[in-house]
Parts: sequence; structure tokens; C-alpha cells
Amino acid sequence: MPARDAFQLKLTPLNLTPTSLRGAAPATRELSHWLDEILTRPRARLFVAGDASSGRATDFVPAGFEIGNAIASYARVVRRVLYAGPRTTASAR
Repeated sequence: MPARDAFQLKLTPLNLTPTSLRGAAPATRELSHWLDEILTRPRARLFVAGDASSGRATDFVPAGFEIGNAIASYARVVRRVLYAGPRTTASAR
């Protein structure tokens, strides 16, 4: 690729929407399934969550609810990014 084309490519803003939508598809599909379950069985207690003023969050989800597993698979990355401490930059001399 000629340098000029590479430079133009660098200046073109990225459209991240398709990537974001692809990433959200599994969770959206899972939520859709469980919303259907809730609407089909409105008196069933499928999900229970709370902290009962204990400061500890607790939740109970039905067997087969996979969003928690999907979120847990990213836990290591989230911890590294959120708890890495302040980012430092080299000072100009």
C-alpha cells in the first residue's frame, strides 16, 4: 500500500458500530429469551437480587442464564483496566 493511501486510511474515522453490535448480539439474544420467559410466566420468580442492607450483593438466576458467565469471562480484563491505578505519562523535558 502506498504511503499516501496508508496515511488516508489513518485519517479515516473508524465505524465501530458493526463491531459493537456483533459483540452485543449474544447478550441481546439471551435477554430476549429471558424476557419471553418472564412474559410467559409472570407469576414465576425467576430472578431474585438484593443486598438486604448487608452491603453484599446477592442474586439468584435460573439454570441456563448465561449472561453471568459471559460477564465473568471478561472479569480479568476489567479488573486489570479498572484497578490498574492511575496511568502515568512521561513528562516533557
